[in-house]
Amino acid sequence: MQCFPFRGWRYHPEKIPRPEEVISPPYDVYNDEDARQMQARSPYHFSHIIRNQSPGKDRYTPAADLLREWMQSGILIRDSQPAFYLLRQTTLVQHRPVTRLGVIATLRLEPLGSSILPHEATIPKHVNDRYRLMEATRAQTGQIFLIYQDSTRTVDRLATEVEAKPPLMQFALDGIETSLWAITAPHLIGAIQSALAPAPAIIADGHHRYKTAWQYYQNHPDQPGADQVMVTLVNSANPGLEILPTHRLVRNHTLTLEALRDALYTRGSVPPIRPAVRILNSWNESTIPQIGVVDLVREAGFLATIPPADAETPLLPVRYVHDAILEPVLGLSIHRNADLDNIAYHKGTLAPSDLTVLKGKYRFLFLTPPPTVEDVFQVTRQGATLPQKSTYFYPKVYSGMVIRTIGN
Repeated sequence: MQCFPFRGWRYHPEKIPRPEEVISPPYDVYNDEDARQMQARSPYHFSHIIRNQSPGKDRYTPAADLLREWMQSGILIRDSQPAFYLLRQTTLVQHRPVTRLGVIATLRLEPLGSSILPHEATIPKHVNDRYRLMEATRAQTGQIFLIYQDSTRTVDRLATEVEAKPPLMQFALDGIETSLWAITAPHLIGAIQSALAPAPAIIADGHHRYKTAWQYYQNHPDQPGADQVMVTLVNSANPGLEILPTHRLVRNHTLTLEALRDALYTRGSVPPIRPAVRILNSWNESTIPQIGVVDLVREAGFLATIPPADAETPLLPVRYVHDAILEPVLGLSIHRNADLDNIAYHKGTLAPSDLTVLKGKYRFLFLTPPPTVEDVFQVTRQGATLPQKSTYFYPKVYSGMVIRTIGN
């Protein structure tokens, strides 16, 4: 893959001295009400751009006008020379500290499937939403999170030299400490480009944004810079690369818990039905792949063992939930727009108190362990994809740290 430095736009450190008051989570991890609450904190919160709340159907033109105003007034400033950006994020995962290093760069766009590989399915309406924002702003406002493989860990080795200088930006948000440095030295840029050139990359997060950038390039092939997209690259060997679970939820269904269990176990012994809290506390303890199935209304459930599969194509738990339960038993498919409103997701760990909250909104909960990084690489190398929202790479890469404009 071909990666390049670029002149990024950033919040002016003197006008915005507290980045945590304006930096935004990725647009797809919060809803409109969350956006309104964040935007009330500051008129310069980046969610004003990526999740604009202007009345009416056109939220894209107001977002573009606002972004242009920030650039003209100096709220956002542009770096004077092209740079890679070193990103360090430190947080706690299950009470242990983890640190992840990444490099923000631009990537030469190419059709998916050669050296840039998807690992999840996407929904067309989300691509259209992000495309309309890019068309209006002529900017890349969110990160595409890519994983590559480099056993020499070049970026990790070079980080010490980069971090010897003060960071451009440093803040703590949602329990995540984030620091950002510009990499402008030619020898460092060259070393990183050489390390990344032979490495294929997997889209960990941002499939819709990649497809948006590709579509934009196809529609504007002569626009300078349209052939590249802003990405954050993380080495799969980095010890801070974490995948947390994304559990499946079903809002409404008339099927009983026993009928669901009987559909999965047509012969032999069936698992016992136990209290929901007990399922929550034990679903991920076994060395045998399994999921937890919980009837939230009844507050009961059972543990379902994943059946053995071809060794070359393991049946991952998230795939089992969709292929063996959601579609054939509950009649729900992520490929039908009418069903999407009946399927929801809960990212990260669940506590017993969460069951009470979920009970008022959903009928079924499917506790699903995440695939490993090795699983993701194996699936993508075979040319396959996982269902939408199969992975929750943590921590997320925030939006608003660096913005890339197209055409200038």
